[in-house]
Amino acid sequence: MKNITDFFKEQKINFDTQRLYKNNNQKIAVMCYAENEENEILMLERIKEPFSGYLVPQEVKLKRMKI
Repeated sequence: MKNITDFFKEQKINFDTQRLYKNNNQKIAVMCYAENEENEILMLERIKEPFSGYLVPQEVKLKRMKI
């Protein structure tokens, strides 16, 4: 699996990935939008606070890989 640094290099994006983190305990969060053939977007009803009861897209937390 590629890490984010390799991805940026392959895309020829000059970006210091260390700027993504304030500390080593942070994780990258990714919002995923799933759309069906009718152009409807899958949303989940949030149970936990904050924003309990609101519709939100799926969220994935990624683990940081050591480089």
